Amino acid sequence: MKNTVGVIINSQNQKDLDKMLLNRSIHTVPIGGKYRLIDFTLSNMINSGISKLGVIGSYKYRSLVDHLGKGENWNLSSKSNDLSILHGGKNVKVGQITRINLQDFLDNIAFFLKIPSTTKYFVISGCNIVSNMDIKKAVHYHIDNDADITMIYKKDYEGEIYNNEISLCTGGGDGKEIKNILHCGEDGGDCKNVFMDMIIINKATFMDILENAQQSGAIDLLDVILKNLNSLKVIGYSYQGYIRIINSINSYFDCSMDLLNADTRKRLFFGDCMIHAKSKDNHPTKYSTQSRVKNSLIASGAKIYGTVENSIVSRGVVVEPGARVKNCIIMQKCIIRRDAVLVDAIIDKYVEITESKILVGTKEKPLVMEKDLVL
Repeated sequence: MKNTVGVIINSQNQKDLDKMLLNRSIHTVPIGGKYRLIDFTLSNMINSGISKLGVIGSYKYRSLVDHLGKGENWNLSSKSNDLSILHGGKNVKVGQITRINLQDFLDNIAFFLKIPSTTKYFVISGCNIVSNMDIKKAVHYHIDNDADITMIYKKDYEGEIYNNEISLCTGGGDGKEIKNILHCGEDGGDCKNVFMDMIIINKATFMDILENAQQSGAIDLLDVILKNLNSLKVIGYSYQGYIRIINSINSYFDCSMDLLNADTRKRLFFGDCMIHAKSKDNHPTKYSTQSRVKNSLIASGAKIYGTVENSIVSRGVVVEPGARVKNCIIMQKCIIRRDAVLVDAIIDKYVEITESKILVGTKEKPLVMEKDLVL
C-alpha cells in the first residue's frame, strides 16, 4: 500500500449537528467514551498499510490539530511528514450540500503535487464514518477490476437515512459498474446501495479531474463522476461489515446506543485491527458501594456514585450520589450533581447539571446540551 495515499475530507453532509460543532470540527466529535469520529477512518487507513495521509479540516481547526498532534497515536512519523493537516471548509455550492468538495483539493494542490512519484491511487474518505474496515481489500478489488474509480457502498444499510444520502445503481454483466448516482428518495434511488463517502481513484484520473475543475469551475467530485460514467470505468465495492455515517443528532445518538450492544462492539473493536485513540493517562474509574451501573460504557477517570443505565460516560465524568443517568451520552469532565435526572440526552464537555435538576428527552429527539453550560 506504499503506492496509495489517504485523504480524509471535511465531511459537509451534516444536519442539525450545530450545537456539537460550535467549538469543533466534525472530525473531533467525541463518540464511545474515548474516541473521536476521525479515529475510525484514520485507524482504518493506517491498519490497511496507508502511511501517507492528508486530513482536510475546517476553519474550526484547533480541536483537530490538538487531537491529531504529530500522529504518534496512530504510528505516524512526524520526521517523514506522514501526516499533513490541510485547510478547508469552503462550501461554495450555494443552496446544496457539497458532498466531496473539489475546491478543498484545489486549495491544497501543493500537497497533491508533492506526493511521491510512486503513488498510483488515492483513498478519499469522509471523517464521520464509524467502521472497522480493511481498506486494503477494497484497493485490491479496484486494481483487479482495472477501474478508474471505485465507490464504496453498503447494501441494505441498517442505519436510518437522516440526510441527503446517495444511492448507487449498479448494473451491467457483472453488476459491478455504477450506472447512476442518485439522492436516496429520488426516482430509482431506493437506498439499497448507500454510498459510504469513500472513493478509491487512480492518481492520473484524479489529477485530470482537478486540472479540468480549475477550468470548468466544477465543485463536487460526485457531479464530475456522474457526468463521466460513460467515459470512466466506475465500479462499486460492497462493504459487508458494520458501518454508520454520522451526519445528524439522530444518527449520532443511534450509533452511540449501538455501541452498547456486545455484538457491535465485537465487530468494531475486537477484530484483528485496533481503532486507535489519543492516549491519556487517567486513573481507573471509581465506583462507590452505592453506585449502580447497567449496560453502559464508562471511560477511565470517571467517578460513579449514582445510577447509570444504557449510557456512555466519558473520561473524567462525575455522577454524584442519588443522580440517575439513563440512555445518555455524557462527554468529558461533566458533573452530574446529587439527585439530578438525565434521560435520552447528549451532554457536551464540561457541562454541570445542578442538584435535583431533571432533563428528559426522547429517543426520537434527544436533548442536546452544548459545551460549558451550567444547568
